[in-house]
Amino acid sequence: MDEREYQFYIADQLAKNEDKLSELYALYGEKFTFMKKFWDELTEDELGHGAWVRTLRKKIEDGTVQFGEHRFNKDLLEDFYKNVQLQIFEAEKEISLVDALRNAVKMEQTMIEKRFFDVFKGDSVELEILLLALRYSTENHLKTVADRYKSEIGEMGQGIAAQTA
Repeated sequence: MDEREYQFYIADQLAKNEDKLSELYALYGEKFTFMKKFWDELTEDELGHGAWVRTLRKKIEDGTVQFGEHRFNKDLLEDFYKNVQLQIFEAEKEISLVDALRNAVKMEQTMIEKRFFDVFKGDSVELEILLLALRYSTENHLKTVADRYKSEIGEMGQGIAAQTA
């Protein structure tokens, strides 16, 4: 794979990852209708992220954005996609709200911990802006989902305590 093919592949994979994550969140919205607005907002954000990355692809096509062949870890991006697919498969069967929230936290954490959106010295301004926006939005998602997860765990813990009293 030459450098240009690699750049297209990475942009396409990043967009696929965002789109697949939006599918997972949409499914959670269908499963947990009492939280549909919460999941719908995450779904819309992920779809927006995919659109941002497709804009990046256009900039690669016209030559305004470039990055080196080892800039992104292809295997990590592919593994992330497969993991989201697995989460969708599992959620189609049966899933609890706590598990759905835990999975969402894990997905958002993975993107940050695996440094999908880190900016490196030498990145073009366009790439830097996109990556910073994606990282900021992902960090916001992580906080939102983690807060909701903690809230649900707290409510469950209180419910269990009330049952045993």
